[in-house]
Amino acid sequence: RKGLFLSLVESNWETALASGYQFVYGTPNQNSLPGYIKKAQYAVVDELSMESFVALCHVAPLLCKKIPTRLALIIGGVSKILFRAWYRTFLGERKVAGMEIQDKKFKFLPEGWEEFIVRCSSQYDFILDRSRLVTEWRYIRNPHQYRLVTLKEGGILQGFAVYLTKEEGGIKRMKIVDLLAAQGTKPRCLALINTIVDRAFELNVADVEIWCATRSKLRDAVRRSGFLRKGQINVIARCAVDVDIFS
Repeated sequence: RKGLFLSLVESNWETALASGYQFVYGTPNQNSLPGYIKKAQYAVVDELSMESFVALCHVAPLLCKKIPTRLALIIGGVSKILFRAWYRTFLGERKVAGMEIQDKKFKFLPEGWEEFIVRCSSQYDFILDRSRLVTEWRYIRNPHQYRLVTLKEGGILQGFAVYLTKEEGGIKRMKIVDLLAAQGTKPRCLALINTIVDRAFELNVADVEIWCATRSKLRDAVRRSGFLRKGQINVIARCAVDVDIFS
């Protein structure tokens, strides 16, 4: 099995080189990390600190694995009401006047996508590739059913978030896998995150998870939205040329 793991990692690296890429990064779990470091020539990117955060919504499915089902359902039902009330009263900053938010299946990119990405590229030190080709490959031409939340002001795209709902071990969970907003971002990020968490309550999702960089502007919005820190995320990279890309 270890041989297959290394073969797949090397095959991915060779494919990247053949396609003209000289830098590959990933976020392995603790079990996979040693293999990447010792045998696949990857290194931990110390300059990029990532964290995972989670918002609890409907904990009954989690409790059912630890206590009797009837008791779990009672506690879960009460906690869901309390969580949602607490969230809406103290943490749920709603969209402000002029914000138009839509939540729908991710089937095509919204109007003004390219202009929005260009605008954001000039406002941040570094953002991931979100070109039309890459984004369609990542979220639309994908077996998973992603949903897209868009935020417009005056008919102009000012932010988006992508999330996925799926079952893991019989428990329905939600992950926010992408989020970007034009500067003046905090109210926009809060509105996008809150829209997704509201959806999670409606679907009886156990929890919502999101990753973000420790020093990113998004982190404060995530904490303001009631998310709790879950842990550290390992970021590793392999580069074909001997340069410090973070200098």
